[in-house]
Amino acid sequence: MKRILLMLCVPLLAAGPAVAQVSVGGASWTKDTSFKSCDADGACTTHKKIKLDRQQIKVGESIDITRLDTGELIATFTVQSIRWSGEVKMCWLGDTAEQSTSYITVSDCKK
Repeated sequence: MKRILLMLCVPLLAAGPAVAQVSVGGASWTKDTSFKSCDADGACTTHKKIKLDRQQIKVGESIDITRLDTGELIATFTVQSIRWSGEVKMCWLGDTAEQSTSYITVSDCKK
């Protein structure tokens, strides 16, 4: 019996904590956290020192991402999805409606 219980519990522990995310139509935030961009070959770059041109957005609106230290424009894209987590108060702004490979992470996010 203990062996069966152990076999059932180990996969649950191995999965680690999950952060529930829900899709929302708009969000506001106070901290620009990071921008992950991936090219067509699947090579990805994460920019951590970023500044966004806005602190709130709705799906369908455009956003500019610049380097915090140089002011150089990294990218501009139209936000196609916003995923919000109340547990960690973060949002992920994606460039596609599905699971985005390029996305912005913001903290202290409210829907």
